[in-house]
Amino acid sequence: PLALEERAARDNDCASAWLCPWLPEEFEKYAAIVFAQLPAVEYYVTINEPLTIIQNGYSGSGPHAPGRCSDRSACYAGDDRLEPYAAAKTLILAHAHIFQAWKNAGRPGNGCGIT
Repeated sequence: PLALEERAARDNDCASAWLCPWLPEEFEKYAAIVFAQLPAVEYYVTINEPLTIIQNGYSGSGPHAPGRCSDRSACYAGDDRLEPYAAAKTLILAHAHIFQAWKNAGRPGNGCGIT
């Protein structure tokens, strides 16, 4: 989410939101609101296409947001050797936090998962 990406940039505590250790807890707060406000949703998706986020946002030529990679002719910043793994860890933790929020909300709908 753009607001979290902007927070990461503003606070200078992370290079990008998916690299921030505080992101999973923020996502859990957001998910709790979604579950409370939209209980009639049939299936909830915690993270949409995490592999695409990692491959296209943190490696290669960084064609997707946040556009981070080691190739300075394509990206302003990033490190292909470390950031894809750090982002993957945060994505998995965010999924776990959101899933826990779904359980705490009484398991609304017919399911909750990652794509």
